[in-house]
This record gives sequence, structure tokens and C-alpha cells, in this order.
Amino acid sequence: MADSDDVIRRIDRMRFTPVRLREGYDMGEVDDLLDRLVQAAREGHAFAPIVAGAKFTPVRMREGYDMGEVDAFLAKMAGLTPVAGESAAREAAASPTARELVARIRDSKFRTSTFREGYPITEVDELFDELVRAALEERSLLPLIDSATFSRKKFQQVYRPEDVDQALRNLAGR
Repeated sequence: MADSDDVIRRIDRMRFTPVRLREGYDMGEVDDLLDRLVQAAREGHAFAPIVAGAKFTPVRMREGYDMGEVDAFLAKMAGLTPVAGESAAREAAASPTARELVARIRDSKFRTSTFREGYPITEVDELFDELVRAALEERSLLPLIDSATFSRKKFQQVYRPEDVDQALRNLAGR
């Protein structure tokens, strides 16, 4: 089970690397599937049947999404069954201090890049989702921040490391 609000945010933030000179997935078809996943999350439906039935037209010599990135993201999504409203209820029950910290975490903004080396978007987003859960449970963020490591990628859509690192320093109070 996964919180539908967190899942929807993760889908909305996902940015796949556009490819043109190598084969990619048709962008419109992938975007349509992501829209169906958001709708399923709102309704609390399992993602597995939607992902299993997904078929994308390969494109070449016109812009498409990187196949590996799409496949990896959908593989992570396939096992989820979102539960509607769980996050809102947890947030409403949280202390004002916890809600303020959650707002600071969610307000973190990162520039993206394709040609520079950076942190994979999904890795960073997963950490920030975990930071939100820790804040709502009034656990310290420091162990998560101190143990955070990200792989580095190039030639795909990534977050710029300096933005992510600064946000983590700010959340840690450093």
C-alpha cells in the first residue's frame, strides 16, 4: 500500500530524458499512461494491471522518451496500490511543527539538467518522500540526510547536485 498523494506527486515530478537519435517510446502514449496512473491513484486502484497492459510505440528520428528510464519507473510503480487520503489524514493529525517541516521539504526546488552530471530524479524524490514521512512521524531527519547517497548520471534528466545538497543542508540546519 502507498499513499495516493505521495504517489501522485512522484508521477507528476517524473521527467524522462527525451531521445531522438536512438529509439525511444512515443511521448504521448507514455504521458497518457501516466495520466491513467494518476487517476488510478485517486481511485485507490492497483497499478499492476495498468502497467502490465502498457504497450508503447517505439519511435526513432523524432523525440521519444528514454526506454530504460520509462521501464524502470513503471517497474517501481507496478507494485503499488495507492490508498486515497492517507497522507492528508496523517498531515492533519500532525503537530504544527511537523506540518511546517513538511511544507519546507515539499517546497524544495531543484533545477534539472540533461547534459551535466547529476542525481537521478527518482532517487532524490524517493528520499524526499521518506523525509516527509519521517517529519509526519516526528522522527529526526538527520539519520536519513546523513546516510543519503545518490548515484550520478549524465545524458538523462537529472537534478543538479548543488541544489539537492543545499536543500539537504538547509533541512539539517547546517
